Amino acid sequence: MTTPLDPLQDVPLEVMAFLAESQSLRAEKLAICPLDPKASSEYTTAIRATPVGAELRLVALDDANDSNPYCYIVEGPAKGMILHFSHDPEPELKFRSLASFKQALASAKQGGRHIDDLVPDQIYPIQEQDELAALLLERASGEDEVSEFFVCTLLPLLAPENLPVLEQLARHRSFVVREAVAVFVRERALPSHRAILERLVVDTYGQVARPAREALIAIRASHA
Repeated sequence: MTTPLDPLQDVPLEVMAFLAESQSLRAEKLAICPLDPKASSEYTTAIRATPVGAELRLVALDDANDSNPYCYIVEGPAKGMILHFSHDPEPELKFRSLASFKQALASAKQGGRHIDDLVPDQIYPIQEQDELAALLLERASGEDEVSEFFVCTLLPLLAPENLPVLEQLARHRSFVVREAVAVFVRERALPSHRAILERLVVDTYGQVARPAREALIAIRASHA
């Protein structure tokens, strides 16, 4: 019988350093419950049993006993970033780096703020735009929820000027993806987004039409 490999055996050194020092950040009353190496290894094994966890090689960083851990991303365009692996709302990139996440935890502990009230980073476009665009369109052609997850999660890394990708995603069969596009554009509204928004604003799903309408209003107001 073979012994399962430790999922932490080849993670970046910064992750191991965080886990080794994590208990200094602990504040259970605030649900700030970072994991030590042993606990992280066990939780990470469970997370990597999922398709998303395995592909991104997620590493569990905390366990507030709510099934919504913060995870370090080892693989893919968002590697080195922190994903809030939540179920409601959808999983979301929250911090640009492990150092930023650690600082947010320390600040929350000091200020007596619950972990749900962490102030996330603004996520900027990555430099590897061609590779990202190709990956988003490849994933968009999939017909499963995992493909949708990747599109929605990685979309914030796209440059908002990339109209061809946004236009294709705005036509996606899944309202979840169309909603992600509408929210993405609302938060980065550019005059060049008008055509995309005019498509989304008449979407039959309110979750899509609402943010699209808000984005159109913002664009019209700023360019009146």
